[in-house]
Amino acid sequence: MTHMRILATQLMFFVALAACSSDNVVPLTDAGDATAPNDGSPADAAALDGALDATSDAALGTAPEGSYVTVTSSSEFTPCRGQTIVPEGNGGGPLFARLAMATSTDGLAFTRTGKILADQADVPDAITLPNGEVRVYYIAGCPQAVGNKLVFASSTNLTEWTYRKVTVNGTNDLGASPVDPTVERTDEGRYRLYFTSAPKPSDGGSQPTARTYSAISDDGVTFTVETGARFVDETNFVLDPSVLKVASTWHYFAGGIATMSEARNYHATSTDGLTFTRASDFGFERMLMANGLQVPGGYRYYGFEQSPQRTAIRSVFTTDGTVWKLDDGYRLDVDPQSSIEQEGVKDPAVTRLSDGTYVMVYSTVIKGVTIPKGAPPDGGPPPSLDGSPPLPDGGKK
Repeated sequence: MTHMRILATQLMFFVALAACSSDNVVPLTDAGDATAPNDGSPADAAALDGALDATSDAALGTAPEGSYVTVTSSSEFTPCRGQTIVPEGNGGGPLFARLAMATSTDGLAFTRTGKILADQADVPDAITLPNGEVRVYYIAGCPQAVGNKLVFASSTNLTEWTYRKVTVNGTNDLGASPVDPTVERTDEGRYRLYFTSAPKPSDGGSQPTARTYSAISDDGVTFTVETGARFVDETNFVLDPSVLKVASTWHYFAGGIATMSEARNYHATSTDGLTFTRASDFGFERMLMANGLQVPGGYRYYGFEQSPQRTAIRSVFTTDGTVWKLDDGYRLDVDPQSSIEQEGVKDPAVTRLSDGTYVMVYSTVIKGVTIPKGAPPDGGPPPSLDGSPPLPDGGKK
C-alpha cells in the first residue's frame, strides 16, 4: 500500500505563498525558488485558479449518493464533491483529500458514519461550543472562492451542516495565507486560532521558514492576528500546529521530521498560550500529533502513525502533561472495502458532545483518485505552481 505522506501540508503552505500574490496580501518570491521574483502576473494567478477551481459537476471520485452530509441553505459556499483534474505540475495538496466522520462512546473504539463532510479539504480541527454546536475548521481546496483558505462547517445534529468562510485580519506582514488551523477557547471564552504562515522575505532575501502564528476572535469567525510568532525553528518548516491546555499549562505540538525511520513532533509549553518554551521533541512509534481534548480522568491526544506499511490513527493519554502513555491498538485504520476512502486515514480531529459521544473528523484520499507519481501525499518534494524547483528539505512535514 502506498502510504500518505505529510508533504500534502507542506504543499498547502507553498500554494498559500502563491495565493498571497493574487489575494494582494503581499508580493512574494516564488514558492518553489527562493531567488526567483514573483510579480503576481496573470499567468501565476491563472495557474493557481486552475489548480483550485472546481464545480459541483461530476468529478473523479465522487462518492455514492447519500454519502455526503446535508448542506444548509444558510451556507456561504457549497463544498465540492469528488476531485477535478489537477493541472500538470501541481502537487494537489488538499485537492486529493476527503474529510469523513466517525463516532465513539469511549474515545477509543470508533465507528464510521459513512458520511463525508467535504472533498478537496484537509487538516481539520474540531471543537464543541457550550450551546452544543460542533465546528470543524479546515483548509478548503475548492470551490475557487475559498481555495486554500480557512473555512469551517458547523452543526448541532451531525446531519445538517452550515459552511462559512473565516476572516483573518492583520496578515499584511505575513508572506503566506494562514493554513493548518487549530482553534482553542481561551479562559475568557474567546477563540484563539493557531495557524501556519511565514514572514514576508526581506528585499532580495530568501523566503523564511514556515512557523506558527495566532489570531484572536470573539466569535470564531473573524480573527485578528496577534503580535509575533508562537513557535519558530529558523532551520526547518514548522507545520500543522496543535494546542491543548492540560491543567494550567498549554501544550503545543507541531510537525517536525518524518522520514522512513522516524517521526518527531515539536513540543513546547506555555502558561498563557502565547509565549511558548521549547521542550524535548515528542514521539511515540512514528505518531504525528494532530488534536487533543480533555476526557474523563485526563487528556487524550489523537494523531496518526505513518510508515511504509500503513497510515492509521492512534492516541496517547496523560493525566498531567508530563507522563504520556500510548493507547493500545488503533483508533481507526483504513477500510479497503470502503466506498469513500483509500491509502490511509490521518489528521484526526476529535471533539466530545454533551452526551459523551466522541466525534472524529479525519482525512483520507478520495476513493477512485490516483495521486500523480512523485506528488504529495504519495512522495517527493512538492513543485511550485510554475514548475520551478522545490524548496530544499522538502521531506520535512
